[in-house]
Amino acid sequence: MSIYDNPKEYAGKIGCTLEQSEKICSRYLKLAQEEAKQRICPKCGGDGLFIDNDGADYSCEYWVECPNCGFTDDVEKYQALQLGHDFDPLLYFGVMPIEERNREISDWQGFIEREIADLEKKDV
Repeated sequence: MSIYDNPKEYAGKIGCTLEQSEKICSRYLKLAQEEAKQRICPKCGGDGLFIDNDGADYSCEYWVECPNCGFTDDVEKYQALQLGHDFDPLLYFGVMPIEERNREISDWQGFIEREIADLEKKDV
């Protein structure tokens, strides 16, 4: 169980409305489900596909790889693995002491609304 399963708790942690929290939590849960689906290897059925970028400093090439069977594929086919939704800036800043958070973000409610809009744009 994650914090996204409890919008009321999430709202309390970051200081947003329940309505905002429900939008945020449902989107993070959906993104996590889509990512989990895309982690399944089409060759061996193992759960572990990941984006590999060995040597990307030199070639700028990325691909998806299975650690179980060695399957590789074009990273563009795996949108959910590329979104990077494992970091929640609202939760990161939301649990900071208010004085510290206000030094980083002067308009907290505006920041919440922008993050919700960005989350809604992520289409998987």
